[in-house]
Amino acid sequence: MAYERKRLELYQEVLQLLLQLADKEEEEAQQLPDIARPMRRPARRSVRCRAWPAGHSLDNNENLLHELNREDSDIYKNFL
Repeated sequence: MAYERKRLELYQEVLQLLLQLADKEEEEAQQLPDIARPMRRPARRSVRCRAWPAGHSLDNNENLLHELNREDSDIYKNFL
């Protein structure tokens, strides 16, 4: 019983010290000057699209790759 009472008293002392520390940190933070930081805009990502002739079906990818290889081999190699 005495041990538990002493333990609770120690917990209370630790909590009081933590509260005092938090108060001091808050006072110090209020004394600091406000520094205005410029907001950074996120970089715009570029999106490159290739115009694909109408009439192509997206169901069969093998045929599309063969056609791409025939039409523009550089883009085909870059894709792979």
